[in-house]
Amino acid sequence: MLFRSLRFLDSSLSEHYLRGIGDLALPANELGRIAFPELRNVLILENKTSFASTELFLSLPEWKGSLAIFGSGYAATLAAQPWLQGLNLLYWGDIDSHGFRILAAMRARLPGLRSVMMDRDTFHRFERFRSNAPRDTNPLPTELTREEEALFLELAPRSSANRLEQERIPQGYASDRLRESLARAGAHDALPI
Repeated sequence: MLFRSLRFLDSSLSEHYLRGIGDLALPANELGRIAFPELRNVLILENKTSFASTELFLSLPEWKGSLAIFGSGYAATLAAQPWLQGLNLLYWGDIDSHGFRILAAMRARLPGLRSVMMDRDTFHRFERFRSNAPRDTNPLPTELTREEEALFLELAPRSSANRLEQERIPQGYASDRLRESLARAGAHDALPI
């Protein structure tokens, strides 16, 4: 049975609904039963290492109406639940062909999903942390933005220095970018607490 881990970025939600429990795991098939009317923003993370990083999440501000979901690689697509429709959705995965395939699969079900730190600037800024992944000869995934598609096409045919795993991105940079992305995503209806 697959489980999904959740972390509330809004302690008032966890206080109101779960007596202050801020982190929980539940079977993936029960994720769709969640209903928090005040929820406005969801951050979906591909990699458990990033999700579990105490430094990263302790450095994120409390964010009104926000929740983070750990997706677990290709299983991240299971996080694409119908209750997420209409929310401000952010996705952070590895910068490689597989990360973009996961993003495209999720975006097919959640068209408003925006990527965070899956861009050319981040990839080139931390080139010293790149690793190798096998060439990807499968067809180009649909549902990518032009910028995401261009980076996918740059990385997929290569077999070296074509992957930047999200846990390799320095914590300070990741925290700042996540904070900025949450602010942009919820600028009209969610403010830091």
